[in-house]
Amino acid sequence: MKLNYFCLLLGIMFLSVGEIFSQGEVDSSYKIMYRNEKGVGLFLNSNGFGINYRKAKSLDGYRKSFLEFDFNYVSHPREIRMIDPYLPNASRYVYGKVNVFVNFRAVFGRQKEIYSKFDKNSIAIRYFYAGGVVAGILKPIYYEVFRPNGNIIEKFDSQKHRSGDIVGKASFFEGISETTLTPGATIKGGFIFDFSTQDTKIRNLEVGAVLDVYPRVMKIMESDDNQWALLSLFVCYRFGRIYSTVAADKSKDLEKNE
Repeated sequence: MKLNYFCLLLGIMFLSVGEIFSQGEVDSSYKIMYRNEKGVGLFLNSNGFGINYRKAKSLDGYRKSFLEFDFNYVSHPREIRMIDPYLPNASRYVYGKVNVFVNFRAVFGRQKEIYSKFDKNSIAIRYFYAGGVVAGILKPIYYEVFRPNGNIIEKFDSQKHRSGDIVGKASFFEGISETTLTPGATIKGGFIFDFSTQDTKIRNLEVGAVLDVYPRVMKIMESDDNQWALLSLFVCYRFGRIYSTVAADKSKDLEKNE
């Protein structure tokens, strides 16, 4: 179901920028060839969502190197939220979920422009690839469990708890001292569609895939299908600004000639 929502959103975003490919008013201003940039990306994965920060440096008129940091919430495909209407003060929870899973990534990569802008309403296309390290963080989830003599706080156990026993999740801080961190490796790649109309601002849509690999299984649900290698597709909207431009301002040359 989550993958269907992801594909639908991806299709809508592509349709929304489709008209950008049409020709418009030719941009007669002198182009910025070397564009160092900083930007923030909001992304939706096929297994979660997150935010990242990227700083890129131009190597020439077509290539950039970049450093990127991601924070990502990872869900399991079996997650289904439910609520028991017969229990007092019940709240939504995921039956069988034993850990909250988030990760941090730090990657270094390259991007190259393969289609350049020719007018203000056109689009530039680049591909990118990157690799680096990832830190997976698991925090146990505690639940409020109904008991006739008074509710108790416990970790989920399928041998003890039925869906009709659970009132909802306990405080997030329950079990925080049991949080574990697992280092791993990550690679990612994809395409960047630059539809910004100003040379000093970033407005990008990115699509691609990312693979995180850990030395052990990252247990999200109490089931046998948790994984140590997580592959996901993503779509990202990025905004930011251009800084430290080089060879960009033709007006300076004109002023010297006056």
